[in-house]
Amino acid sequence: MDKLVRLMSVILGFCGLVVTAQADESGARMIDSPINGFEATNIELVINSSSEVVQVVTEGCELCASPRFLPSQGFHVRVGREEVSANNFRRYSGMPGTVMVDSRNGFATSVMFYVQNEENGK
Repeated sequence: MDKLVRLMSVILGFCGLVVTAQADESGARMIDSPINGFEATNIELVINSSSEVVQVVTEGCELCASPRFLPSQGFHVRVGREEVSANNFRRYSGMPGTVMVDSRNGFATSVMFYVQNEENGK
């Protein structure tokens, strides 16, 4: 009888370990993201005649694998929380910000320029 209790304890303990491992693994997938943000002191948007971004060029980006990125399909530009229309890309190009890069393919998914405080000139 004692062996049966030990065997059941081992089996139940193993089942609990498997359930816990699966929960930890699924939780990690929820947090993991293939999109990485890289801060740069200068982000230039190379724009074609149709006001489409054809390349994102960074300066002062210490962690960037490359200073140049191609834009992904659905690429967008934000200043703070506001999305910028293609007509205003040139206005913000050259400012500091964060470029979001898909680590799976190396394409830039978006650029977020920092909000400038008009009162402080920042």
